[in-house]
Amino acid sequence: MFDGVIAGKPRRLLGFANRNAFYYVLDRETGEFITGIPYAKQTWAKGLDAKGRPINLPDTDPSPEGTLVFPSITGAVNWTSPSYSPITKLFYVDAREMGSY
Repeated sequence: MFDGVIAGKPRRLLGFANRNAFYYVLDRETGEFITGIPYAKQTWAKGLDAKGRPINLPDTDPSPEGTLVFPSITGAVNWTSPSYSPITKLFYVDAREMGSY
């Protein structure tokens, strides 16, 4: 949780690194999606729509031959706790860049 300025307006925000390899920022009072970007290698989504939902890429569904997708089934982050520093104003997360079929 951190405070920031969005479009010139102070906001109370929540940032989190999801297992799907996207980092999200939400308004922590309203739940409104503010922004989201990949923080680790991901090959299954073109990006996020205006509401923060992933836009799936074609040809990333499972197949009999196997489809290599990043992040792996265990995700880009799992057990390690992220951290936000009010001094540096940076979010720190231990990311895992591994794919799976």
